[in-house]
Amino acid sequence: MPHLDDDTYWERRLLLCSDWATGGPALSRLTPTKQWLLHAFYLPSKPLRRSAVAEHRRRIVTRDRDLPRRASVAFQEFLDAQEAVDHDRRTAPPVSPRRGPTRGRRGRDEIRLRSLVRPEPDAKLLAQALLLAWTESTSG
Repeated sequence: MPHLDDDTYWERRLLLCSDWATGGPALSRLTPTKQWLLHAFYLPSKPLRRSAVAEHRRRIVTRDRDLPRRASVAFQEFLDAQEAVDHDRRTAPPVSPRRGPTRGRRGRDEIRLRSLVRPEPDAKLLAQALLLAWTESTSG
């Protein structure tokens, strides 16, 4: 695999940041392991300057020399997922406000579930969960 120069690395990071900022429609099509690789190498969830990102890249590569290769493979899968998202958007039938839920094969509702990893815990959600658990344990 060819060497990843700083400009290409930055451009890839910007694509990932854009997807992350819109709820991760393409990222969520990847396995959690691939998402973790992309977060570890490109830091798409962090608003960082180019110099800070370059420094992160230098530091992380010294710790894990194989990470750039694995992240590049994951990035190619991300690009495929991005194409799939774009295709779905272009070919999706218009939604009518009067229509009920769409039916999948044999009349069953079709549900798609995807996961989007968070590189850091969401403190607000964690606090809400702890508060709810505490409230339930003391009221019962």
